[in-house]
Amino acid sequence: MKKRNIFIRMVLPAVITLGVMVVFSNVYNLSGTLRPGGLQTVVVLVSAFLMFASIWLGPLFVNTFAFFNGASGPERLAASFVAPAAWIAKTYTYFIGIYSFGELAFLILHPLILGNIGVNLLCVGISELFCRRKMRSRGEPVPLFAAPNTLALVAGLLITFAGLWNGGHTYYYYFMDVYTWLFT
Repeated sequence: MKKRNIFIRMVLPAVITLGVMVVFSNVYNLSGTLRPGGLQTVVVLVSAFLMFASIWLGPLFVNTFAFFNGASGPERLAASFVAPAAWIAKTYTYFIGIYSFGELAFLILHPLILGNIGVNLLCVGISELFCRRKMRSRGEPVPLFAAPNTLALVAGLLITFAGLWNGGHTYYYYFMDVYTWLFT
């Protein structure tokens, strides 16, 4: 597989996903200015779906695109987390000035933030398996399970499972109990 320049293998897929997130986040936010009815409903549903897909499922696209353009494992992982990191940073801006530095650091464990990280690791792991399987079907000697992609897959599964266990209530209550214990 040919290793393309860094723009093609890493920047382009990350920018596409980030662009979809920014555009459709703004379309979603502006959809409230439309008159209620069919058009507003379609705009809300389409923009919400594309915003969600770029933030939570973007690494499926980014990692796959980067893989087949010769990006290394760390490059693929970094590119895959551009849109999710931007969304997490945007989410954090709502909390700056309200919480102390320690509370802000602890918020990385909030179900939405940690859940996003877990789902993105899971997507990277799934994408790696898909890409490696595709390479093997072409006759290239690529191991299906390598340590980094297996670690991403397992970590993503564990984080996602823990966050969704019992409808997410169990993890959320643990999060709140530890938060209360640490910060009150």
